[in-house]
Amino acid sequence: GTPVSFLEYMLRQTETRDALVRRYQSPEEHAFFPRDLPPPMLPALDYAPLLAPHDVNVNDEVMQRYVDELIPAMCEAGDDEQYGSSVLCDINLLQALSRRVHLGKFVAESKFADSPEEYRGLLERRDTEGVLRLLTNTEVERKVLERARLKAARYATDVTKGGCKLDPSLIVWLYRDMIIPLTKKVEVMYLYQRIGLVPPPEEEYMHICLGDTRSADVSPSADEP
Repeated sequence: GTPVSFLEYMLRQTETRDALVRRYQSPEEHAFFPRDLPPPMLPALDYAPLLAPHDVNVNDEVMQRYVDELIPAMCEAGDDEQYGSSVLCDINLLQALSRRVHLGKFVAESKFADSPEEYRGLLERRDTEGVLRLLTNTEVERKVLERARLKAARYATDVTKGGCKLDPSLIVWLYRDMIIPLTKKVEVMYLYQRIGLVPPPEEEYMHICLGDTRSADVSPSADEP
């Protein structure tokens, strides 16, 4: 078969196990390898129909950006031979990122329910920029980035040596350039599919998803350690 990385192999095995106990029947969960999943061995649960039918899944991009961008930024070069524990951390982080990003579908559904005619009009005109303006609250995003930096500075503090084990600006980057834009991409894709339309290609709107927070002042607060 096609060669795969150790991470891909272990993630496939983890998803196969989890699928047997119906993890991926939950609307909040998204597999990285959905075509490889076995049927559950447990009876299906009756989830409330909170979302419209869709097939939104951006885990390919979550994986690509995690491997190509986040890991090199977080980890020092070299080999500590801790392959088992490292891959388990990778899987936990990938699944957490996937859940966070795909929550955008629930956010989009809630916002659509608040202003259905306004969203429908924009979507039918294929005004993706207008949809994103309606979805986006720049002030909330700035506060998210400020909290992310503050928490990173506090929890990454090395109490024995001083300083931070992890540069807080990396966590700001993670939210600003990865989590928030991918969440908006999920929202856009879901909303188009929600009214039976094909979403536009991402190159038409991903630059808008990056938004105004790229230039946000998210310097450490005075009460950071």
